[in-house]
Amino acid sequence: MRVDAHKVDAVVIGAGAGGLCAAARLAHGGLHTLVVDDKNRLGGRASTEEIDGFKVNIGAIAIEFGGVFEETFHTVGAPLDIRAPEPASSFFIDGKVIDVGRGGWSLLLGQLTKQASRILEKFADARSGNLPDGRQSTEDWLKGYTSNATVHALFRNLCAAIFACNAAELPARAFLTYFTSKGAFKRLGLFARARTGVWSSIGLPRQRAGDIRLRIPAKPMHAATDT
Repeated sequence: MRVDAHKVDAVVIGAGAGGLCAAARLAHGGLHTLVVDDKNRLGGRASTEEIDGFKVNIGAIAIEFGGVFEETFHTVGAPLDIRAPEPASSFFIDGKVIDVGRGGWSLLLGQLTKQASRILEKFADARSGNLPDGRQSTEDWLKGYTSNATVHALFRNLCAAIFACNAAELPARAFLTYFTSKGAFKRLGLFARARTGVWSSIGLPRQRAGDIRLRIPAKPMHAATDT
């Protein structure tokens, strides 16, 4: 599918959260913007699929209030329908509700592994600025302290829910930096509707100054300048 060169000021490859926010800001600034993605849906790693007639969220399920994401929606005038749960994050184990946002890490890990104290020591080290090498993944970092399958599943879940990536992809340094900060787990919001609704809402301002093309893989591009 061809798009006339004179009609496009900017091309954004990828209709995930970052791509859509970038495109919305470009369009808001008056640039005619084209977004292309090889998938058939918006949202990238924070999207919604229909499985057996049910809408199922995939990837990240929560966003943080007060960040660039929320700021972008306000800037371009798009509605952001997210709800803040209370508590922000909790786990139900052995009949107990554990609120991780209120010091529940020790209780949570203590229920799952005998190596909880070793892991918690590393959380304490991270608060003091002693962080692992940026090349070490969260998965590999955790393997150094426990092989407990449930603990690894918990960390994978947190990586997917907050960062929209796998524990094998996310640097342990990033994981520990976030989860040892004072605001972690306290300013999270959940999408009130299927996430396709969120991405469609930020797409509204862009439709007046651009276009979205799905199922179009990015191929080599050639840019020509006027002579």
